[in-house]
Amino acid sequence: MMKSLPASLSLALFLAALPPGTVAAGQETGGAKPLMAMDEEARARSERLGGLLPPALDGWTRTVDSASLATAAMFGIVSASATYWATSPDDPRDELTRLMERVPLVSITLWADPKPDMRDRLEMQWRAAEESGLGWVEEIEGEQFVVTPLGDLQALVADYVVLTIAGSASAEQKRAYLEATDIAALGGFRP
Repeated sequence: MMKSLPASLSLALFLAALPPGTVAAGQETGGAKPLMAMDEEARARSERLGGLLPPALDGWTRTVDSASLATAAMFGIVSASATYWATSPDDPRDELTRLMERVPLVSITLWADPKPDMRDRLEMQWRAAEESGLGWVEEIEGEQFVVTPLGDLQALVADYVVLTIAGSASAEQKRAYLEATDIAALGGFRP
């Protein structure tokens, strides 16, 4: 059985990406910006970032994850994600049915504005992945990607946007989505 990176990776990235001074709604702010006050700014930036998600490849369908966008924006996080299904757009089955049938899928998640120490945190996780045999670091289009044995990919593009490509699709299909992603545009994304 192949090993995969810990599920806590997404939670760690989420927590690490919270802007300094973020407080929960209803807490005394002491000058920090409450979470809900950041919603519109983060939402607008997330929508811009979402414009950099690649279109669905031939024979695939794309679903943009607007629920996670709203949740992340509530915490002031700039993110965008989409799921790509290897089915025809005319497929009458719902997404849950397709998932239960193990239809290949690719999930692409983008996070922007990581804290200054994000590169150090990711490099520590990547070294741990290499040392444990759960992945290796590979340079692709001038960026350092961690690649798992299942073909999942993750990079911190231009020290600013975390790009994660994962899912049940083959490693080749995930690479095809990486090739369809405009890495240069991600590197140029700023507020």
